[in-house]
Amino acid sequence: MDRLFTTVLGRVLQFCQTVPGASVPVGWYAARVSNAYLTDDPTVLLLALLADDSTVHGHCLAIVEEPYGRRTFWVYQTAIDPDVPQNMRRPIIREGLAILQDYALKSNCVALGMATAHPTRAMGRLFGFTKTVALLERPLGDAR
Repeated sequence: MDRLFTTVLGRVLQFCQTVPGASVPVGWYAARVSNAYLTDDPTVLLLALLADDSTVHGHCLAIVEEPYGRRTFWVYQTAIDPDVPQNMRRPIIREGLAILQDYALKSNCVALGMATAHPTRAMGRLFGFTKTVALLERPLGDAR
């Protein structure tokens, strides 16, 4: 595997450890993303935000899925490092969304989907997302 992929995969796996409420196992991400890389799977898109010196300062992971027959490009992860200046974040997000939308259209998707801890009104106002459902989880803990 090349060095850039290994670096970004590491970020994906680290992201799993830091997101409150994340319920997808780290192993699923490791297997899904690695297999997609090795087989050149067009249903998985992994983007890296690179500085001029090629250091990674962010990433995005999106996967084409077809729940209930509705082909959707699901954005599983997005992250921008804290050292990226605030005034650059919105343009970076807009450029990333344009890349995602283009890829989704070429993949015959009908929508971009994502779960977020950010306020849904802001995501709609700033980036055009609409709230369609609420994702709820009831931890079972020791109730088994």
